[in-house]
Amino acid sequence: MVFKIDEDWCNYLYLNGIIDAETSKDEQGRLISYCRFSSPFIQERLFNALTGDIAGEWTPVLALALLDDLKDVLDGDAIDLAALLSRYKDYLGRLANKGINPWEEIPRKTDLHLTEAVGHFVDVVAIGWG
Repeated sequence: MVFKIDEDWCNYLYLNGIIDAETSKDEQGRLISYCRFSSPFIQERLFNALTGDIAGEWTPVLALALLDDLKDVLDGDAIDLAALLSRYKDYLGRLANKGINPWEEIPRKTDLHLTEAVGHFVDVVAIGWG
């Protein structure tokens, strides 16, 4: 982030010793000042706190590729279910590759509750009947 002492947030963090300015050259050779944490202790504490909140104890498996805009699914007059289910099957495959079973703790009942219906849907999609 660009260091701008005139910005309230930047000024506040700088005056309280949380950030400092560091100058380097950009791709065109111009000098640019950017923010960095002034203390490695603060940087490590924030990094640990944020990664714990975001990822927890495991690395998340994204349902979609980062740049997937679902254009082929949403173009046209109706949703392309085959393309959507293909992405869902790919997601289940990525989960399986990491040893994650999202339905492991979902109770399987015989009274047709939603959990059983969802489990059957996932099983059908995963084995290719969908």
